Amino acid sequence: MKKITLAFSLFFTAMLFAQEGVPDTGFGTNGTVTTTFNGSYLANAVDFDLLTSGKIVTVGGYSVNANDTQFPLLMCYNYDGTLNSAFGQGGGLVLEAGTAAYIIKATPDGGF
Repeated sequence: MKKITLAFSLFFTAMLFAQEGVPDTGFGTNGTVTTTFNGSYLANAVDFDLLTSGKIVTVGGYSVNANDTQFPLLMCYNYDGTLNSAFGQGGGLVLEAGTAAYIIKATPDGGF
């Protein structure tokens, strides 16, 4: 069983670990993926889930500058850490300003 960990930083960061607790080198670079979105000033991930397809979906938010509203953001990664380009805009989907997204859960049919 693999374990996914999100690191909270100025960028969306996900880390994938093998069952032994070592980084999974098949995911991103040495088990870590850091993603900026749309030239964002700040982007942070707060939750994730693994879809039945093996893709990883994350939820968080982003803003374009220090004084800007933070927009909820969903990102979808392939199991190797690349963005799923078929999802949203190049792997990311911005939700309407003024909404909030903190938790994401996969459904049995592969959605979320």
